[in-house]
Amino acid sequence: MALTTWLRRMIAGLAMGCAAQAAQSADISLLDRNPVMSREYLSEWNWSLGIRGRQPLEALGCESLNCSSKRSQTELTRARPQAGTPQDLFRNLGGAVGMWDILDGTANAAVMMSPVVKISGQIEVGDAEKLKAFIEDNGLMNCGTPGFCPYNTVIALDSPGGSLVEALQIAEFVREHNFPTLLPSGARCESACSMIFLSGYTTYEGVFHPRRFAHDTAKLGLHTPYLSLPPRDYSAEEVDKVQRIINTSLNNVVELFSSAQVDLHILKEMYETPASGMYYLTVPEMESVATVFHSTGAGGFTPTRAEALTLCAEDYKSRYGRYEPQLLRRMASSEDVFITYVPRSDYACYGAKRGTSWVYEICTPQGGRPDIAVRVPCQLFRCASDFEGMLKDCNPKWTGQEHIDVFNNDNLGDALQTMRNSKLLQIARDALTDPYGESTLVCDDSGCLYSVLPQIPAWVRSAQVPASYCGEVDMRSPTNLQKLQKALNDNGINVGTPDGSIGPKTLGAIGTANQRYLGKDSQWVEPALLQALGMAQNDISASLICK
Repeated sequence: MALTTWLRRMIAGLAMGCAAQAAQSADISLLDRNPVMSREYLSEWNWSLGIRGRQPLEALGCESLNCSSKRSQTELTRARPQAGTPQDLFRNLGGAVGMWDILDGTANAAVMMSPVVKISGQIEVGDAEKLKAFIEDNGLMNCGTPGFCPYNTVIALDSPGGSLVEALQIAEFVREHNFPTLLPSGARCESACSMIFLSGYTTYEGVFHPRRFAHDTAKLGLHTPYLSLPPRDYSAEEVDKVQRIINTSLNNVVELFSSAQVDLHILKEMYETPASGMYYLTVPEMESVATVFHSTGAGGFTPTRAEALTLCAEDYKSRYGRYEPQLLRRMASSEDVFITYVPRSDYACYGAKRGTSWVYEICTPQGGRPDIAVRVPCQLFRCASDFEGMLKDCNPKWTGQEHIDVFNNDNLGDALQTMRNSKLLQIARDALTDPYGESTLVCDDSGCLYSVLPQIPAWVRSAQVPASYCGEVDMRSPTNLQKLQKALNDNGINVGTPDGSIGPKTLGAIGTANQRYLGKDSQWVEPALLQALGMAQNDISASLICK
C-alpha cells in the first residue's frame, strides 16, 4: 500500500526543532566575503597550527591580519591555490610531514579563503535539493575528482533546526564533498542543524580529519528527535511505516555521530535532553569536535575563583562526560595563581599570571604507562610532594627520551592532597613561571617537545558556572575559610589563628563539627554546617560559589 499524503508529510517532518512554526524553506545565500580572514576570528589564532599555518597570509602577500582583512573575496579565491595545492595530498615528504598535518593545512586554508554559503532559517523538505542546485548554479563546487574536494566551499550555519530527514540528506551531501562547516560569530545551530555541522569531516587514506569550525560565541544545540502527529486514529500499517522511518532516522543519527567521531557523552546528552529543551555544548566540548576561533582578550584578565572553576570543570566535563565535585572542594587560589585537582587521579588544572598575561595548563593521565603524565610539570608535582612542595629540589633525570623517576605517590592527586594550600600554589606558580620559560615541556615515548602555554580564554568571562556547583560552599576561598575558622573557634573547636589557609588542623576541626552538628563523617563544608555554627545568613550566602 502506497504511503498516504499525510504520512509523507509526517515522515518528512520528523523533526529536532521548530515543530510549532510554520514550515518555511531555509534561506541559502552566498556571503560577500569569507568572514574568517579577519581579526574577529583569527586574532587569537595559533598560526603554527597545521602544515600551512601562515601560508594563507603569505598567499595574499600579507604579514598581518590588518592587511589580509582588507582583501576581497575575489582576491581570497584567486590566492587560494598559492595557499596549497591538492597535489600535496599525494606527497608525504618522505615521512617528514604526516597526513594529518596535510589535511589540517588544507582545511585551514579552505575555511579562511573559500567562498561561504550560508544556510539560515528553518530546514524543510526540499532544502537538500535547493542547496545542491545553489552550489551548482553558482559554480561553487571545487573538487579535483568526485569526493576529493580539499579546498571546497564553506557551509556556514545559523538555523533553529527543522526536518531531521532533510538535514540528514544535507549532511550526507556535505560529507561526500568535503565541505568545511562553520558556525559564525553569534550563530545558533540547533537541533537538526547540528547534524549538518557535525558532517563536516573527511577521511583520506584511512586518516580521519574534522573540517568543522566555530567561533566561541556560536552555540551548537542538541535535543532528542521527535515526531509530532495530528490526533486521530491510525491504522496498524500506518503506525508500522512511521515507526520504521523513525527507527531508520534515529539509527542514521547514531551512525553520523560515530562516523564523525563525536564523543559518546555528547550523544548521551542529546538523547537525555527532551524535545522541549536544548543542550548547548560548552566551548571545551566544541573544541572536542571542532576548531574553535576564540574571542579577543585571552590572558588579559585576572580570573575569579568562579571563572577558574568554570574553566577547569568544563574541561573535565569535555573529557570525562561529567562534572567533578572535587574540583571545587580542592581549589586553592591567590591573587596570581590557582590550582585544583581530583584526588586518586592524574587530573589537575592550574593557572598563573606570567608577566601581564594569565596562562594555564592541564595534567591528564596520558602516555605509555598509567603513571606517566605527558607534561613534565605533572611529574614534577609528584616529586615536589616528597620535598615539601619545592620544585627546585626536584632534579629530573631527563635525557630527552627518559622520564623522571616516579616517587612515593601512585597518582598526581594523591601527591597534591598531601600539601597545604600555600605549597600547592607555590608549585603551580613555579611550574608556569619558572622552569621552561613561556613553554611547557611535553613528552611521550618518542621524545620531548616544547609547547606554548595557552592563555586563559576569554569565553570564561561570560560563561555560567555549571549548575551542579551552584549552592555549594566555596570552602577554600581564603575569605570564606577565615570566616569559617573564626566560627569554629567560637564554637569551641580550636583551629588556632584564623588565617584563611587550610591544613590538617582545620580539616580535622571541620570533621569534628560535621560529627557534632550534622552526624556526618565528612571534612566538606555544607551550608547546613555554616548555619549550625551560627554564621550570619549574609555570610553563608556570600560563601556559595554561585546562588
